[in-house]
Amino acid sequence: MTIDEVVEECKLFYFAGQETTSSLLVWTFVLLSQYPDWQKRAREEVLQVFGKQTPAFDGLNHLKISYIITGHHDLVRGVEVLPTDSDCWSKSDRRNQVGETNVASRDTYLTANYLITSQPRSLGGRCNGIQARELSEGVAKAQKRQGLFFPFGWGPRICIGQMFAMMEAKVVLAMILQRFSFELSPSYAHAPQRVVAVQPQHGAHLLLHKL
Repeated sequence: MTIDEVVEECKLFYFAGQETTSSLLVWTFVLLSQYPDWQKRAREEVLQVFGKQTPAFDGLNHLKISYIITGHHDLVRGVEVLPTDSDCWSKSDRRNQVGETNVASRDTYLTANYLITSQPRSLGGRCNGIQARELSEGVAKAQKRQGLFFPFGWGPRICIGQMFAMMEAKVVLAMILQRFSFELSPSYAHAPQRVVAVQPQHGAHLLLHKL
C-alpha cells in the first residue's frame, strides 16, 4: 500500500468507527428506555460484575449485556435497522442466480441484514427473528446456518474493529447504568434516518435520574 492509501484507511477507521459506535449507543439507550425491564436486567448484571467500581477490561468479557446491545427480537423488529446492522455491498466475480434474480458478472449487490433476520423462511420457519436468549451464548450458536446473522459483516471483509467497538460500547453503557436510570423525553419522536449509520432524525432526548 502507498502512504496515501494508508492515510485513507486510517481516516476510514476513525470516521466509520465513531459513527457506528455512537449510533449504536444512542439506539441502545432509546430501546432500553422503551423496555425498562431490560434496562433493569442490564443494570443488575453490571452491578453484580463491577459494583460501583469503574468497569475493568477483564470484567467486560464476563458481561452478557452485549446481546442486549445486539438486540432483543422485539427491539430489532421495532426499529427495523440497528446501527450495527451491516448492509454488505458485494461484487459478483461470475454469473449467478439468486432465487429468481440473475446476477451478472461484475454486478454489485446489497445484502441487507435486517431483511434476512426478519424473514421466517430464513429462520427455519420462526417468525420472531433471532432472540436475545439465543444470542447470550454467542452469535455462532444463534444461527441456524452460517452467515445468517452478520452485524459486522463476514468473510475477508469482516469489520476488523468489531471487538473494540463492542468493548467501547460496553464501557459507556456499563458506566451509565451504574449511575443513572433513564427514560425517553416526552418530546421524543421516533424517526430513524439513515445517513452513514441509522440516526434519530430529531435527536433522542433522555431524562436521566441519578441513582
